[in-house]
Amino acid sequence: MVIAIFYHLKRNSLETALKSLLIKSLAARLRIAVRSNDLVRLKRIDDWLWTHCPTDFIPHMLASGSHIDQSQPILLTTGIAYNNPSCLIGLNAVDIDVAEVMSMQKVSLIFEGKNADELKKLRLQWKVLTDAGCSAQYWSDETGKWEMKA
Repeated sequence: MVIAIFYHLKRNSLETALKSLLIKSLAARLRIAVRSNDLVRLKRIDDWLWTHCPTDFIPHMLASGSHIDQSQPILLTTGIAYNNPSCLIGLNAVDIDVAEVMSMQKVSLIFEGKNADELKKLRLQWKVLTDAGCSAQYWSDETGKWEMKA
């Protein structure tokens, strides 16, 4: 059964944490969807992945709704991922439902925790997922390294 892993960023940047997860997921031969409610943020991540990762080629594309989306190993999207992902990475409290979690091999939710409304939404998401029988873990980089807290 898949585990929904909640990553609370306290020291690392979202981009750094995301890059690490993307590299590990690609190495496991997973097709990835990165979902956010914020298209501007996804565009910044798209630019960052192309310009700040010269030694690590991370093949990705910002969703355009075209047929090309289907062939992408990593698709950055605000909605449906047309690349048939087996790994879903949600950013800053984006909606991910129980059925989606159950259909994936890997689910990660990355958040910075600075926004009280996002924290409230993530706590509710944790409850909904665990009440439905999904396994969940909470990790924090508070000490400078990732540690499982719950």
